[in-house]
Amino acid sequence: MWLIGPLATCCNVSEVADGGNSLQRWAKGPSGEGWEKRRTFPVERKVLVVGRGPTTTLWVLDFLDEVLADPRIQVVFCVDEDTPDTFSQGPADFLAFTDGLVIPWSEATDGDFDLAIAASFEGSLQRLKCPLLLGLHGASVVKRGAIPEGGCFPVPQIEDLGRHRAATTVMLSHPEQKALFAPDQPQVDVEITGDPCLDRLVASRPQRDLYRRDLGLDAFHRLVAVCSTWGSDSLLSAVPDIALRLASELPLDRYRVALMAHPNIWAAHGPWQVRTWMRQAKDAGVLVIPPPQNAWRSAFVASDLVIHDHGSVGLNALALGIPVIAALTGFAATIEDSPIAELGGLAPRVDFDAPLRPQIDEAISGYDQDRYREVASRVSGKPGQSLRLHRDLIYNLLGLEIPATEPRVLAVARPSESMPAILCHYVVTRVDSAGHVHLERFPA
Repeated sequence: MWLIGPLATCCNVSEVADGGNSLQRWAKGPSGEGWEKRRTFPVERKVLVVGRGPTTTLWVLDFLDEVLADPRIQVVFCVDEDTPDTFSQGPADFLAFTDGLVIPWSEATDGDFDLAIAASFEGSLQRLKCPLLLGLHGASVVKRGAIPEGGCFPVPQIEDLGRHRAATTVMLSHPEQKALFAPDQPQVDVEITGDPCLDRLVASRPQRDLYRRDLGLDAFHRLVAVCSTWGSDSLLSAVPDIALRLASELPLDRYRVALMAHPNIWAAHGPWQVRTWMRQAKDAGVLVIPPPQNAWRSAFVASDLVIHDHGSVGLNALALGIPVIAALTGFAATIEDSPIAELGGLAPRVDFDAPLRPQIDEAISGYDQDRYREVASRVSGKPGQSLRLHRDLIYNLLGLEIPATEPRVLAVARPSESMPAILCHYVVTRVDSAGHVHLERFPA
């Protein structure tokens, strides 16, 4: 179950009543008193994961359990409480997505950690007292908001770097992204480590037929994935009824629709509200996918067409060879000459004033993967190598011997839901010149 609220009561964070006041009680982390006596595994290094909103949380969790499955390393989580993210629900975010050990920000900033990992440059990361490993979530660097002010990254306050060359190490997915950031930060190293999410999507392609069966799709079904980023310039902001409209225009025995809304949409408006707004679409057979555990990815791999806006998922579709069609909203916010800006100029565009079915059929039948090969190559500079590069970099920063076994690039989890059942149909009948009767069913 996806939890969201001021504070979730679960695992190691709870609220207790004390004389009418609500007190927050945290678990004692590895920097807390008495932890050495409580531990069982032979922990040698302590890693802190700093979260902000749901998106950055999911990005880190996507690879961390495979990369750091080592009894020598204890991982704990915290949320920056000094400058919380607009979409963050504090500890509830981590408790919703993982059973990790969550500690208060005060312990994180004062504690004795060997490395901190974050997927966003924002917040108060400069308060940390350990080396910082910074990753930028999402496929490529495509928006101006993904670049810190002046192109400079936060640097933690470390008096003695010891074996470390830099206080902050930044992971970028492609070498061309280096030009977007300040070149003269002596305390910052930049490493090209590829895209772990993309590598897992590519590794999932052999499971496509399995995902489709789990979703309840037949071989002749065309799955149309509607992917909307968040904000007032997103696809769902411009066309809130896009999923319902697709369901009403596409015969269900040939097409099905899945809606993949950015986690920030669910966080900003609340799951109940999003589901309420999408209730008619779901009743019309649209699979509305909530964000926990990156559940969108199996349906994404199973799709036959992706309708995208200026969010980066369109770039993932190119890497998987999935046809795309662009809803050109919000592209003014993208970095000029970025991969997503280039894709916006290459992909066919949705005309929402015209019937959608012919546009979808043409985008699928006319798809030429070679047309997008160059822009797809700009997403990751290390395709298929990302987990190993992440693992090796983290171990080097921790000063630990790298395990002999390679980290596994696992296929994404199978769908937890199938396409909603449609209980009432509207049937259209026509007879062609040869006397053949054609039936098409639509959700009533």
